Amino acid sequence: MPELYGKARNGVVLFFSGLLFLAGLYGAVFSLRASVSQTAYHACKYGVFRGTQFCTPPESAGENLWNQCYKSSLHYPYNYYFFSYAARCAFDAALRSSDLELFDELMDKADFFSARAVSLNPYDEGSRDIRVRVIAETDSVDGAISYWQSEVVDKEPWSSVNRNMLAQLYLRSQADGSFSNAVMQLPFVSDASIRKRLNSVRDRLNKKKSQ
Repeated sequence: MPELYGKARNGVVLFFSGLLFLAGLYGAVFSLRASVSQTAYHACKYGVFRGTQFCTPPESAGENLWNQCYKSSLHYPYNYYFFSYAARCAFDAALRSSDLELFDELMDKADFFSARAVSLNPYDEGSRDIRVRVIAETDSVDGAISYWQSEVVDKEPWSSVNRNMLAQLYLRSQADGSFSNAVMQLPFVSDASIRKRLNSVRDRLNKKKSQ
């Protein structure tokens, strides 16, 4: 009986040792993938070997950047910093483009990468900022307002930065009542230039009502 008990105990020890080994191996592989993804992100954003004769400049935009981001996501799809950066580069490149076909192509990239970024971390300010700007350009300003109101302002109503963006979007909208909605954000807006515009809009609305 003691011999049987000893074999059973050894079997249990071996089983859990195997589980710990597999867990450790999985963790090591996962960490390696995360490290490779972060290295690729930093290389694209900041360059390689900065301050040395071997310095390689960053890929501020271009196919190599977006290809690197996409390939990186195949083995580590959780680096929202990389997605957000790729989206912003594509968005900025699109706005600089005078070619309509290239503009649409770049906006598609910005839409894809920004959607991936906010799906991973809907609370990252940089990812949300580029996402709402992409929606305003590719869908509609009203669509951007809907996203920003439901996904950002309603969840963080205390943030003046969020209100600044909402007010700007309302000022861009052509929908009925958009200017009035913009003025309603005035008590929460912190940006001086936006407050100045909202005060001007409010004065025009009051003047129109009094006529």
